[in-house]
Amino acid sequence: MSNIAIITDSALLSTVIDRAVAASFNGTRRQFGFRSIPDGEDLRDSIVIIDAVSPDAVIQLLEARPETVDLERTIILMRSDQFCEDYASVVGRVGGLLPADFTVEEIALAAKLVRRGLSMVPSAVFAVIDADEFENVALDEAPLTEREDSVLNLIAEGAGNKAIARRLDISDSTVRVHVRSIMKKLGVQNRTQAALRAIRQRTPQRQSAAGKLPAKR
Repeated sequence: MSNIAIITDSALLSTVIDRAVAASFNGTRRQFGFRSIPDGEDLRDSIVIIDAVSPDAVIQLLEARPETVDLERTIILMRSDQFCEDYASVVGRVGGLLPADFTVEEIALAAKLVRRGLSMVPSAVFAVIDADEFENVALDEAPLTEREDSVLNLIAEGAGNKAIARRLDISDSTVRVHVRSIMKKLGVQNRTQAALRAIRQRTPQRQSAAGKLPAKR
């Protein structure tokens, strides 16, 4: 099981999250920032939860993060006076962006989902994503293979690597290879952006199909 690193000044928040995730994670550890992480410690297999005191401070913290911290395994806990727009520059890059009204049980669920390679964000996030970012990205010279297209469709359905492996009867490591190839070819940075790209490509096709009249007999 993975560990959880909580970046917060609140001992209470750290304690309640620790209790909520005890059954699913090895344990939690409170940090006061990335600088407090011991040299050489690798957090790429850990879930990082950030208590967002202010959007600017969080974004600066993420930009200066060490290489051992994986953005896709990072969850931001927003405060009640914050909005999705405040985090527009990291939307689609972090694993989770959780509103202030989330319970500790929901935070624990988000941590488990993010660990499986999924993302958890409020629906309001999609209003702050620039559509052109996904429609004007040039594809690599090579198109997606049939297998990569199948993997991408499952990603768009919200499936994690293990679920994709079971559905396609391939290994987890093969799924990871396909996911990396897909992101490179689509010019995106993570699974969320890849899923959004797939959904946007499907929509015109469905609208076109819906607009066709059935052939006369």
